[in-house]
Amino acid sequence: MLANGFKPVLRATADLWTFPFIETFFFCFLVTKINKNPKVASLFYKSTVLSGTAIFVVTCVSILDLGGGLTKDIVYPTYYLASTINIGNVFERVEAIMGIIWFITIFFRLTLLMYVSASGFAEAFAMQDYRTLVIPLTLIALPLSIIIWPDVVYYTDFREYWRPYAFVLGILLPLIFWFTGLVKAKLET
Repeated sequence: MLANGFKPVLRATADLWTFPFIETFFFCFLVTKINKNPKVASLFYKSTVLSGTAIFVVTCVSILDLGGGLTKDIVYPTYYLASTINIGNVFERVEAIMGIIWFITIFFRLTLLMYVSASGFAEAFAMQDYRTLVIPLTLIALPLSIIIWPDVVYYTDFREYWRPYAFVLGILLPLIFWFTGLVKAKLET
C-alpha cells in the first residue's frame, strides 16, 4: 500500500470525484425543484453516502478478489468480477444481470441529467418552459457522445483533460450561479 506515495491515490480520487460524483452537484438542482421538504434533502445526502460506500466496498472486493494489478488493468473490474461468480454451476452469468442494471441506471441518470441541464439553461436564460431546450440539447449530446469518447483508449487519455473541465462545469459554474442568485436576492430585498 502506498508504495508509490500518496500522489497516485490523490489522482485516482480526483478521477472518482470528477466522474460520477461531480454529477451530484447537478442533482442538487433536483432537490430544489422537488419540494421544500427536509426529508428529501436528507434522503439525497443519505443516498450519496450510500453510493459512495457501495463504490468503496466494490473497489475493496475487486482488489481483494482480483488483486491490485488485474483490477488496475481492467477497464470495468466489477463486470469482470461478476463474470467470475459461479455457485454450484447453477448461479452464474451474473454479468448479464449487471449489464442490464447498468443499462437501466445509466438511462435514468442521463434522463435526469438532461432534465437538470434543460431546466438550468431555461432558468439561466429566463425562459418560460424547459421543454423547448430538450430536443436541441439532445441533438447536441448525441453527436458529442460519439466524438468525445470514440473508444476506450481515447477515454483513458481524455481523463487527464476531463478533471479541470468537470471542476469548472460541476463545481465552479454552480457556485457562480449560486452566488449570483444570492446577490440577486439581496438586491431585490
